Amino acid sequence: MNDFNPRTPYLVPQISVEQLRTAEKLAAEDLKKARVAIAKIEGFLDATPNAHAAMMNPIYLKEALESSEIENINTTLLEVLQQRLNPIKKSQSNSQLVVNYFYALNWGIDGLKEVGLSNRLIKGLHNKLMPTEDPEYRRVQVYIGDGRGTVRYTPPEAQHIAHLIGEWQKLVNLEVKIDPLIIASAGHYQFEAIHPFADGNGRTGRMLLTLHLVNSNLLAAPAIHISQYINSNKSKYYQLLRAVTEKGELDQFIHYLIKGFAQQANHSYRLLRNLDRMRNDCKRDIRANLPHIYSAELIEAIFVNPVQTPVNLAKDLKIHYVTASKYLKALSEANHLNVFKHGRYTYYINAKMLELLEEKGRQRFKD
Repeated sequence: MNDFNPRTPYLVPQISVEQLRTAEKLAAEDLKKARVAIAKIEGFLDATPNAHAAMMNPIYLKEALESSEIENINTTLLEVLQQRLNPIKKSQSNSQLVVNYFYALNWGIDGLKEVGLSNRLIKGLHNKLMPTEDPEYRRVQVYIGDGRGTVRYTPPEAQHIAHLIGEWQKLVNLEVKIDPLIIASAGHYQFEAIHPFADGNGRTGRMLLTLHLVNSNLLAAPAIHISQYINSNKSKYYQLLRAVTEKGELDQFIHYLIKGFAQQANHSYRLLRNLDRMRNDCKRDIRANLPHIYSAELIEAIFVNPVQTPVNLAKDLKIHYVTASKYLKALSEANHLNVFKHGRYTYYINAKMLELLEEKGRQRFKD
């Protein structure tokens, strides 16, 4: 596309079935790897239905944290979990922005069942992500620069957004014999190129990318934290994204994301296995050594919400505050939880779990 001008509003072209098939052929080997890894996750989740919330909540938090970090929204899991427990009213802190992402993704899982991959899902995700912003698509022209005054890309004019989102909706709901990972990746480029909102497009687009796998019945839940892959290859991600617009190199961008799905699906599988093993070890130890406080619900609570307070645990387990305090104190004395005081709050932290989630390298486990 030699006539591309970064200062001219870009009218995003339709992506053809032929382009998708070409990309599918070029990414065939990595596509097989991705599908095998995804199938392992689905098989594992099917085999552990009772542990679903205890393992998926951490995965969603990890994705929320990584996706936000791509936009230079930097915080830690501990800060995010503290913010969830004790939100500061109308806070626009980085931690609250990540909490918003977490809530938006959870809303999207339910919203997908009602409205599918649609205009309504997009607006709903964005509204949960950025509740203080205009819930409608942008009405003004925006520009994307390099931070030093140079315009790198001008998205389509606002008057074309509704039509272009309609084209996106057709693409992501295509009923053709093409792997859904290919369609999801192409749809991600198309959404980012449309840039329908003044802000929050990247995070909304990455949520849509992972939700596509659920909509296509590849996974029962968006268990792959694809943003970790993008984060570790961020410059290449933006380079390839621009190359689609400037040179028409859609197949290279799709192949990049397919490699990411393969890599992150394997990582998610290892992480889920380790989380499950950690949860089961904790369960056995508490049942053996602290039988007076043991319950399956207590174990679930400290993994679903790895940062607890007596008030929150009492609410989770529907028990008295004093009883919840005794439980948390007993768990800290047995080294299952760490105690952390911040201001007037006392937090009980599942530190081993947070360390596992924040590990950037390969997850290892023994079969």
